[in-house]
Amino acid sequence: MKNRNFTIALPKGRILESVLPIMLKIGIEPEKGFFDEKDRRLKFNSNINNINIIRVRSFDVVTFLAYGGGPDGFCR
Repeated sequence: MKNRNFTIALPKGRILESVLPIMLKIGIEPEKGFFDEKDRRLKFNSNINNINIIRVRSFDVVTFLAYGGGPDGFCR
């Protein structure tokens, strides 16, 4: 089976503060720039090669999931 890439859409703010410890506990660590609020990128790598993380406004998470949208057009 071909390796698949996964993108996790995380909302900014309080929800992110609650979800981040869970992600770290299961071993998914965002790259350093993810924690820099001045970093304007949408897509960040994680410590796992096929998992990327996007940081979006809370009401945009559903849109990204529903339409497969991502910073590269579509998450593949």
